[in-house]
Amino acid sequence: MNRWLALAAVTFLVQLGSADPAPAGPNAAASARIYWQTGINGAGSPNNGSASPNPQFVVTCKGVQNLRGAEVQVLLSGGFGPLTPAWQFEPGGCAEGSAQFYLGGRGGTYPNVFTATPAVPGLVIAQNSALFNTGDCRTPHGVEMLWLSCIGDSGRVRDASKEYAVWAVQFDANTHSPVDGTPCPRALDDLEVQNLVCVFPNFRIPCTQPGHGAAMSLIGRWNRRLRPV
Repeated sequence: MNRWLALAAVTFLVQLGSADPAPAGPNAAASARIYWQTGINGAGSPNNGSASPNPQFVVTCKGVQNLRGAEVQVLLSGGFGPLTPAWQFEPGGCAEGSAQFYLGGRGGTYPNVFTATPAVPGLVIAQNSALFNTGDCRTPHGVEMLWLSCIGDSGRVRDASKEYAVWAVQFDANTHSPVDGTPCPRALDDLEVQNLVCVFPNFRIPCTQPGHGAAMSLIGRWNRRLRPV
């Protein structure tokens, strides 16, 4: 029996910089991380891998003093080749509905950056889902994009000493087709193969511009972008 190999996550550090030559303002020291989370709302794990049948990652930010919106782009790639159907969560994919997307996380260790008092007003969600096989711009080389994009009417003050949750995504690795209920290839209960998926942040949209790599964009009063340290 082959052991199921869990996802490999990449921790990334970014700092809030300016999109123009102007000073970075009070958010200059902001940073972001991505963790495998303990349970649904516990602390981030120091490990880059997870063997849980229901792994959940959380993207956090710290040092932010004003927030209006956020942009997070995370890619899933196959560890031993193309991304397998068990990890294709997009509409029409074999694992459709087997990934849950939580704007601002699920509470607990990391407060929700959007709903913390005072909440961001009029928050509009442009993206909060998975994309696959949409072309080289959004999903190059057979990877899947998990994409969050949202913005509110105006920015709200945040406590720079706190680490807030921006986004959490939980996977069900024991996936079955929503069409006929058969197990998706390389799901957790497919014991004939090893299953390795890599998760990594990659800010590439809009792809008409140079990619920003492992970065997250936070929109506040000054519309600053998180860039790699």
